[in-house]
Amino acid sequence: MANPNIVIVAAGGGPENEERARLWDFTRPRWERLGPVFVGAIDDPGMTVDTYNRAEAINAAAEEATERRPNWETILVIDRDVVVPPGQIGNGIVMARDSHRAVLPYRQYVPYNQRATNEIIAGRAPKGTDIEKPPGKLRGGDGGHVSSCIIVPRALWEEVGGFDERFVGWGGEDRAFYSACKVLGGMVDLIDGDVYHLFHARTGGPESPGFRQNKALERMYTGAKTREQMTAVIAGTA
Repeated sequence: MANPNIVIVAAGGGPENEERARLWDFTRPRWERLGPVFVGAIDDPGMTVDTYNRAEAINAAAEEATERRPNWETILVIDRDVVVPPGQIGNGIVMARDSHRAVLPYRQYVPYNQRATNEIIAGRAPKGTDIEKPPGKLRGGDGGHVSSCIIVPRALWEEVGGFDERFVGWGGEDRAFYSACKVLGGMVDLIDGDVYHLFHARTGGPESPGFRQNKALERMYTGAKTREQMTAVIAGTA
């Protein structure tokens, strides 16, 4: 049953392909069982992977969510290619509400390969050593994976100001947002369990034109240790 006090937002409007659309067709109904889903779009016919602004798309989704659900209490920022067990999401929502902190509803990031993804979408659980959970799964939180899904109480979302739209192209905006939530909220909590990432061909990477600039801005976020320092980084006055 959908929770009337939450909104779920995801970045959209970027370069799409059949593979990513298939993953969203699979994951979206699972998210919609939990609450209303809003996908932010960017109207730019000339946009490429290198100029796509994921932060802007997430903020656009949050703005639409606020217009249509003005009394929401908790926001979930998700990637459209991941699945999180609903029990972990429910526990994370309660924790965020009670602690007033952001929550990652997982401790481990599990990237499935292409064969496993095809099996999952076809309704068959992965079987066989080559398509089971890979041994190299990443831990969530500090120094690990901080994307896929983050649950944020409204007051903290508004204090952070959403995602920083100075990040253009590939990389940096997720860790910056996590760092801001950690400093301004006191910490980011984790929920026991996994987040499952479905396979798709990679787009963007360290070779992207804006990568160095994004990483420099990310380092400013991760280097801010006090509320005053973080507020200055967010405001662009650091």
